[in-house]
This record gives sequence, structure tokens and C-alpha cells, in this order.
Amino acid sequence: MDVRTQKRLDEIGTRFIRYTVDQLAELPSLAARIHEGDAAGLAELENLTHQLHGSAAMFRFDAVSTKAGRINKLLKSFEANPGTWDVALLDSLLIDFTDAVHDAAASRHRHSSDNRPEWPDQSRDAN
Repeated sequence: MDVRTQKRLDEIGTRFIRYTVDQLAELPSLAARIHEGDAAGLAELENLTHQLHGSAAMFRFDAVSTKAGRINKLLKSFEANPGTWDVALLDSLLIDFTDAVHDAAASRHRHSSDNRPEWPDQSRDAN
């Protein structure tokens, strides 16, 4: 892959993780709806986690992808067996997912600042 293509993919990945951070604001209300037994809220969160699971993997946010996949799998089991809803487990997975997203965003921010050019006077001071 050439440098220009890689840079473009990195930019898209950065936009994706920012979008995902924005989506975190939706999680408490979706979780509350699921706690109340709202099947539409469950379906909405299932769709969101399915999307995030695949997209995060594509941009190599492996922890985010894994956590979203776990939530999605749990929601599918809730859907198949409505009497087995374990909202405490869901809440725990949502917290883990939120942490993974914030870690990925912080890492992406550090990564982008690592790519800044070094000024000549800084390199002289390092010697």
C-alpha cells in the first residue's frame, strides 16, 4: 500500500473512532430501554454493535471490535431467549466497550501527534 493510501485510511479511521466516541452518548438511554424490556431498544443496540464490530475490525481497532462483538452476541441471545436478559452483564460489557473506545481514541490521538515532523533544533538538543 502506498503512503498516500495509508494516510487516507488513517484519516478515515480517525473519523470512525470520533464517530464511535459520539455514539457512546446513546448507550445509557439504549441500556435503560433494554432494562425496561424494550425490544426496539435491543434491536437498535444490536444493529449499532453489529456495525461497530465490523467497522472497528476494518480499521484495526481490535479491542473495540471484540467488545462490540461480545455485546452483539449477548443481544442476539437476549432476542432468541427474552426471559434470559442479563442486564447486569450487558451493563458490564457496555462499560468495557466504552473503555475500549476511549483507549482507541487516545491511542489514535497519540499516534497522529507522533507523526508530526521533528524540528531541526529539537533534534540538535537531543544529541
